[in-house]
Amino acid sequence: MRDVLVAAVIAEAEEVSSRVKMQKMIYLLQRMGFDFGFHDFSLRDFGPFSAELASTIDAIPAGMVIENKVEGTGAQGQTIVQYSYRVDPAASSLLRSSLHTHFRARSSQLRELARELSDRRTRVLEVAATAVYLRDEVGARDETQLWQEVEHRKGQWRQHFEEARNLLAEWDRRGILRRA
Repeated sequence: MRDVLVAAVIAEAEEVSSRVKMQKMIYLLQRMGFDFGFHDFSLRDFGPFSAELASTIDAIPAGMVIENKVEGTGAQGQTIVQYSYRVDPAASSLLRSSLHTHFRARSSQLRELARELSDRRTRVLEVAATAVYLRDEVGARDETQLWQEVEHRKGQWRQHFEEARNLLAEWDRRGILRRA
């Protein structure tokens, strides 16, 4: 069932541009109270990561989600693979109804949030998800300590900090981001 729910989030988002973005979207949606059943998130180089979610994404049937794989060359000459995901149009309505059945009254909010998250830059979600993880799972004592720790871990993405802070503040104002 988790594979169907993850595919349904992709359907609502219309497209998810990377595996990193998919991980951050599901992590943040879970922190917003949508339980997809992934409880093994740990902090990694790109922020919160779930091995169960990665396996679930890989196991989504090919008829549901179209995976686009693009290979390129990195700055040091290494091969880089970029994935993006979209739902096969034939499966879209079935997936959306599964999402509605599972989340019932909150399904329209989930639809809105999936699109909102998908429209954000991956690095903004990475910084925001890392801040949420550090706040809720590690227990950063205050905002200053929290953002010092984010700076330590994500300093290379400093240009995205303000947008991530504003996003978290907006979610707090809207009352949708739950604290552990």
